[in-house]
Amino acid sequence: MHQLLTIIGKRKLKNEIIQDLFKEGCAIINSTYGRSYMSDTNFFVSLGFSPDPEKIIITCLVSPTHVPKIYELLNTKYEFNKKNTGIAFACNINHINI
Repeated sequence: MHQLLTIIGKRKLKNEIIQDLFKEGCAIINSTYGRSYMSDTNFFVSLGFSPDPEKIIITCLVSPTHVPKIYELLNTKYEFNKKNTGIAFACNINHINI
């Protein structure tokens, strides 16, 4: 079984993150540019968000055993554990039909 890992972060980190994912054994790494249209309203600010429109969205397939190590890498090297730096999550994939 594999997991689909999704990472949303700052565009300027795209190449570094993709290189690190490749080193960790991720497969089918895909990236696309994203743009946030979130306004700087009190609602979003109260939740701890601030607008940062320039994003990169990266998806890849990864073994479930590698996910904790990738999360640790994102938290330490790219400071994803701090506000407005990025987010990552993984979803189980039982099988893929082509």
